[in-house]
Amino acid sequence: MQLFSDFVSRLSVIHPAREAYGFIPGQIILALILIISVGLFFLSVFKRWRLMRLAQPENRFDKIPERIKSVILYTVFHIQLFRKPLSGILHFMIFWGFVVFTFGYIFLIGSAYINGFTINNIFGHTIANVYSGFQNLFAVLVVVGIGLALFQRLILKPERLQNTTSSIVILFLIFFIMVTYLVSDSILVAKKEESYSLAVLSQAIGKVFEGGNESLLTGLFYAIWWLHLGLILSFLIYLPHSKHFHLILCPFNEFFRSLIPRGELKYIDLEKSESFGVSNVTQFTWKDMLDFYSCTECGRCHEVCPATVSEKPLDPKKIICNLRNHLIEKSDVLLKSKDKPDERPNFVGSVVTEDEIWACTTCGNCEEHCPVFIEQPDKIMEMRRYLTLAESRFPNELKLAFKNMETNGNPWPLSWDQRAKWADGLNVKVFSESSPKADYLLWVGCAGATDERNTKVAQAVVKLLQKAGVDFAILGNQERCCGDPARRLGNEYLYQMLAQENLENFKKYQFKQIIAYCPHCFNSLKNEYSTFPQAGDANTKWKPVPVIHHTQLIKQLIHEGRLKIDGKFDKVVTYHDSCYLSRYNQICEEPRAILKNIKSLQLKEMDRNYLESFCCGAGGGRMWLEEKIGKRINHIRTEEAQKTGASIIATACPYCLTMLGDGIKEKGLTETIKAKDIAEILTETMTGQV
Repeated sequence: MQLFSDFVSRLSVIHPAREAYGFIPGQIILALILIISVGLFFLSVFKRWRLMRLAQPENRFDKIPERIKSVILYTVFHIQLFRKPLSGILHFMIFWGFVVFTFGYIFLIGSAYINGFTINNIFGHTIANVYSGFQNLFAVLVVVGIGLALFQRLILKPERLQNTTSSIVILFLIFFIMVTYLVSDSILVAKKEESYSLAVLSQAIGKVFEGGNESLLTGLFYAIWWLHLGLILSFLIYLPHSKHFHLILCPFNEFFRSLIPRGELKYIDLEKSESFGVSNVTQFTWKDMLDFYSCTECGRCHEVCPATVSEKPLDPKKIICNLRNHLIEKSDVLLKSKDKPDERPNFVGSVVTEDEIWACTTCGNCEEHCPVFIEQPDKIMEMRRYLTLAESRFPNELKLAFKNMETNGNPWPLSWDQRAKWADGLNVKVFSESSPKADYLLWVGCAGATDERNTKVAQAVVKLLQKAGVDFAILGNQERCCGDPARRLGNEYLYQMLAQENLENFKKYQFKQIIAYCPHCFNSLKNEYSTFPQAGDANTKWKPVPVIHHTQLIKQLIHEGRLKIDGKFDKVVTYHDSCYLSRYNQICEEPRAILKNIKSLQLKEMDRNYLESFCCGAGGGRMWLEEKIGKRINHIRTEEAQKTGASIIATACPYCLTMLGDGIKEKGLTETIKAKDIAEILTETMTGQV
C-alpha cells in the first residue's frame, strides 16, 4: 500500500498543471484554456443545434432496440465502412483511438485538480496497466491509420476523395497528438514515474531518455504535455467547423437512421400542407440537417452514382456538402427570420441547380454505400416536389407524360379502354367481367399493358401462371398507373389521385396477394400504398396488401414442382439487378435461382451486381426524360454486360428491359446480344422456342 501511495504522490507532484509559471499557477492557466476551448466548442455546437430546431419535426424515436443494434453494428464494429477494406481499417483505428484517448483525458485533466484522480488509484494497478497498454496500442494503430489515410489521399488519389487543406491538416493534427502522447509517456517511464509493463512502446522509447538530465527531462515533459493538450483542444475547437464533426455525430446519425422501407417516400397531406417540397433549408427535417453535419465527405456516393459516373451535373456528396455550407453561411439570416419563414433564402436553382435535381435516377446506390446512412434521394425528391407542385417547373417532355397519366391512366399515349388489349386470346380472367374473386391479382403495370416490347413479357408471365395452374385475374381496363413515375418526378398530387383510384378498385374484389411484374409497381404497392389514409377517414391507413414479384412466385412454383423445366438453354446469360428489386427490396437470389434451374444455361455475373448493381438509367421517372448531358447510363451498363461475354442480358424489370434493349441497338450489338425478361427465357425454354 505504501508503494502505491508513493506512486500516486509522484504522479501528482510532476503534473505540469500543478506547477506555477511565474506568478500564475498552472491550474489557473489550464482552467482558462479549458473554459475558452470547451466554450468555443459548445458555442459552435449550440449554434448548429439552434439551426436544427428551425427544421421540421420528424419521429425517429421508434423501434429503439433496432436503433441500438444499428449503433453496435455500424459504430462499434464499422460494418458499413468495411465494404471498402482499406478505408474500413484506417477509420476503425482512428475512431477507436479517439474513444480510448477521450477516456484517458478525463483523468489527464481531472488529476490536475484532484489529488490521486488517476486510473491507477480509482480502478487499481491492473486496470491501469491494461489501459496504458491499450493507449500504446491505439496510438500505434492511429499513426498507422493516419499513414494509410495519407497514402490513400496523396498516392492512390481515388477520385471520390477531395484533398482539401482541412483534411490534410486534421490528419497531421491527429498524428502529432499521438506522437506527443508517446513522447511524454516515454519520459515518465525514463523518470521512473510510470511502471506499466503493458505499455510496451512507451517502455521501449523511454530507454532513449534514460540517464538524461533530470531537470531537462522534467522541462521537456512539461513542454510536450502542454503542447499535447494544446493540440487536443485545438482539435476540439476546430471539430464542429470541419467534416470531422462526424466523429461525434455519426453514432447519432446511425441511431436515427431510417427504418422504414427504402422505397417509401414521405406522404404529404395536400389539403393541410402550407408548402410543397423543399426550397429553403429549414423546410428539411431535423434529421436531414443532422445528415448535413454528419457527412464524412468520403465520396462513396460519388463513385457509385450513375449520374456522376455518366458525367451529369449531379454529385450526391456535393449536394449534401453544399446544403451544409449553405445552412452554415446563412445561419444568421435563418436564425433572425425565425418567425418569418418567407424571408428565408431559396436554395433551389442556385445552391442546387435544376440540372442536378432532375439528373437523379433514384437508384439508391448513394444511400446503399453511405457509411453514416445519409438519405440523399429523399432530399432530391423533396426538391422535385417543390419545382413541380409549387413552381410548375419541370422538363418540357414531362408535360405529355403527366397529361397521359391524368387522362389515360398511364404515361404512354394509349387510351385507358385499350389497357387490357395485350391479353387478347390468352383467356385471362378479368375481375370486372367474371368472378370478383381469385387467389391472385396480376398487376400488369403500364409497361406490360401498353409498351409493345413489354407486353410480350406480360404474356410470358401469364403463360407460366396458367401452366402452373395459378388462380389469378387482372383488373383490365380498371387498372391505372401505380403512380411511381409521377411521384418520383415530384407530382405528388397526380400520384395520390392514381393511387387512391387503384386502392378503391382493390376494395371491390377478393384476392389474397398481388403479383407485380414491374419492380417500380411492386415497390409502390408494397411499401407506399399502406401509408395512404382511406378516403373520408384521415386517421385510418389502408391495410397493406401482400405483394409478390413475378420472379419470387415463379421460383416458388418451380420449388413446389408446379412448373417443370425440361428444356435446355445453351447460352451464356448475365443477370442485371433492377435497383427497385435489389437495393430497394433485397430481391436478388430469386431471379438467379430461376436461371440456375435451367439446364445448360451458363450464368456469368457482371462486376457490379446484387446490391451494388449499376442503374439502367430509367428510374426516378427518367424513363420519360432525355439524357442530354454526358454519356448515356444505359450504354455504360450495356458495356458492362458485354464484357461478360454473355449473349443474353436477363432482366426482371420492364424499365431495365427497355433501357438495355435500347443500349444494345444504339451500340450496334443486336447480332451478338439480346435483352430478355426471365419469364421470357423460361417460357422459351419450356416450349422449345429458344
